[in-house]
Amino acid sequence: MKMRFTIPAILSAAGLLFFTACSDTSSATQPPPAPPPATPTLTYSNPATSGVFSFVRNTALSSANLVVLDLVADGQHTSASGLSFIVTLNNTDIVEWAKVSPADTMHVRNGEVFDIGAAPESMVAKLEGNQLKVTVGQKGIGVPQVDLNDGPLARVALVLKSGAPQGNVSFTVNKFQIIPGTRTTQNIDTSRVVFGALSYST
Repeated sequence: MKMRFTIPAILSAAGLLFFTACSDTSSATQPPPAPPPATPTLTYSNPATSGVFSFVRNTALSSANLVVLDLVADGQHTSASGLSFIVTLNNTDIVEWAKVSPADTMHVRNGEVFDIGAAPESMVAKLEGNQLKVTVGQKGIGVPQVDLNDGPLARVALVLKSGAPQGNVSFTVNKFQIIPGTRTTQNIDTSRVVFGALSYST
C-alpha cells in the first residue's frame, strides 16, 4: 500500500523542523547576561601600628559612601580629662568632612570615654574649609581623669562627593593635645597620631 502526502503537509512539516532547528541554534549561541555594574565604594584599612592615637573604621556606622572613624588611644596608657586636635583633609575632590548622622549638630560625635555632660556639652568642632578642629573632654571643674584606652575618644566622618574620581585620600595631623590633671594642655607629637588608608574605587 502506498502512502500519499500532499505538498502543503510536507511543507508544513519541513517548516516546523526548520523553525525548531533555528530556535535551538540561537539559544545555544546567545551570550550570557552582562554582570551588574560594581558598586562605588569607599574603602578604609585601619593602621597597623600600636602605641599611637589611631583613627579606626567604625564598621557599624560606616557605609559604601560614608566612612566613620573612631579615635582610639592604642596602647597609650595615658589618663587625661580631655583632648583636642586639628586635621587637614588633603583630597577634597574625593571626600569631604561630614557629620556622623545628619541629625548631629557638629562634625564630631563623642565617643565612650568622656562625660561631656548635658547642654551645653563640653565638646566643639569647627570646620574651616578642609580643616577640622575638635575639642572634647570631661565637663566640670576638677573632674577626674579617665583612662584613654577605655574606648573610642571621639568620632568623625567623611562622605563621598558627587562625581568623585577614583583615587586615594590622605590626611595631615596639624596638632594634637591632651589635657592632663593639671588642666593645662600637653602637646603630642603628630607622628604618633595616625590614619589608615582611605581610597575610592568602582
